[in-house]
Amino acid sequence: MGLLLTCFAVALAALATRYVYLLLTVNQVRRTADGALIPPMLPDIVPVLGPLAGAGYLVDPLKFVLDNHARFGDIFSATVLGKTLTFVQGQDFLQSYGSATEADLSLLEAYKVMLGKLVGHDVFQKIGKEIYAALSTSRVERNMPAVVQMSVAEVEREFAAAVQQENRTIDISEFANVAVVRIAVTVLCSAETANQHGAQLAKDLNLLESDHSPLAIMTNFETALSRRRAAAKARIFQTFKDVALEHLEKLKLGLQTPEEGGFISYLIHYRFGTEKPSGKPESTTLPEFVMRDMSKEEYDETLHGLVLLLYGMVFGAHTNTVMSTVSVLLDLLQNPKTLAAVRHEASGLPDVTSTDFSLKDHVLLNEACTESWRLRSSGGLWRQVVHDGFRLGEYALHKGTLVTVNQGVVNRNASIYGGGLGDFDVSRVASSNLEVDPLTQSPSTLSSKTQALAFGFGRHVCPGRLLAYRIVGALVVTMLRYDLEVVQAPTKWMRLPTAGIDRAMGNTHIRVGKMIRS
Repeated sequence: MGLLLTCFAVALAALATRYVYLLLTVNQVRRTADGALIPPMLPDIVPVLGPLAGAGYLVDPLKFVLDNHARFGDIFSATVLGKTLTFVQGQDFLQSYGSATEADLSLLEAYKVMLGKLVGHDVFQKIGKEIYAALSTSRVERNMPAVVQMSVAEVEREFAAAVQQENRTIDISEFANVAVVRIAVTVLCSAETANQHGAQLAKDLNLLESDHSPLAIMTNFETALSRRRAAAKARIFQTFKDVALEHLEKLKLGLQTPEEGGFISYLIHYRFGTEKPSGKPESTTLPEFVMRDMSKEEYDETLHGLVLLLYGMVFGAHTNTVMSTVSVLLDLLQNPKTLAAVRHEASGLPDVTSTDFSLKDHVLLNEACTESWRLRSSGGLWRQVVHDGFRLGEYALHKGTLVTVNQGVVNRNASIYGGGLGDFDVSRVASSNLEVDPLTQSPSTLSSKTQALAFGFGRHVCPGRLLAYRIVGALVVTMLRYDLEVVQAPTKWMRLPTAGIDRAMGNTHIRVGKMIRS
């Protein structure tokens, strides 16, 4: 027993000595053999677990990043749960980060590391030109009537049921979860698919994404929840495989015209057809479908890739779009003056059910979305260093290092947004001269400005943002036709280590009153 205590004391003394040494040397300038700078590294008393401060990253990623940027400046590194993470801010670093190619800084590989355990590594695939064309402005706009029609139907069905109840309340997160999935599946596949599978897909996707904490993402513990997630993933995959086969068979037999199948028809044409559809965003017509000759191996591989793509697109459209909807609605309902202004503007515009309805006309609502998402986007835009010696400015980074720009750091830049950055204040959006697309509330892919980062920036901008914003806008405009009241607001908004809208924790109940605009 005495020997064991002695060994423990020696080990503890060694760790303490190591930590004191690292604390004393942490601010020393370090360079590689060829003279490149090495980012300051937080002291890691136990290398596998990471720095003592790393515990703060597991609790509150944004606070951890803000505190250490204040300590080290625009770039620093930390070892957290065995992974080297490098955090950057500042316009020079952000421009280098934003313009780096996939061959140098890989978005794909980073998200395999960060989210592969939760949703499956194979879900993350390279985004080809057919995806950008399928999600182009012209194709999304063509589907806008379906988005609006589904939004109105979802809201009216759920709200009509709510007003029949004694307390007239609904959980807006649960409602948005189902509504967003059903709308997304309608656009990507068909209304029939949404009606048949939407509710179960929403349930499985919610389970799949039920824990985005850093500890869940960055560890590999086998738990009952992880096994339930695996089962949910298998059900989602099988659903989209059945749907893809059904659409493919209908196209082969001529039972469905190319234009009747939504995005999935475009993707089937591109991957299975003899004639690829135009990759130009302005092209909205598809050629007659003719199946090309394929070996069984090629057919199986192509089908598997298509199913993964559908799974990934709905996954990407799901939780962040749900939380974007919840965030905007709750912020409006809890800020009566802004709510009144948004409703007053809407009263002078065509109703959501009108063929003349356009989200672009709802300027105040667009600004409310920007401000709500500024307040709730506090995660990181991650990329992984592909090869040793990659330079980010004057700094050299090792292969495998995960590099991140934290959305919350940019979204709390007082030089852009002014003071009171923890408060919802729509006036800051108009006064900040943000260079954003009014229909996506994100910078142009060609812009060097790093602002309004809810949908990313530069090479990292979300390809589905055009569809996501229209879903959110259509749902919120439709819901605001009713007299609504917040009954239970979230107890907190959990900040994510990955990009996206913070997660509402606790109940998000609203009371539904009479329709105030029909």
